[in-house]
Amino acid sequence: MHNWQQAGLLKPSVIKPIVMTVQSSLILRKLGTIIPLEQQALQQLIGKITGLPAS
Repeated sequence: MHNWQQAGLLKPSVIKPIVMTVQSSLILRKLGTIIPLEQQALQQLIGKITGLPAS
């Protein structure tokens, strides 16, 4: 992620192409929020990995 500081993350970060479900009660806190441009890039990447169109 290019804008990791703007997203509120503590260190430079990458997005790993691993899709999984996490029970909401296991989430302790929100670390940050990625900017819309990087959200769009992530959706396109997930679409390529899964073969589904980006939403």
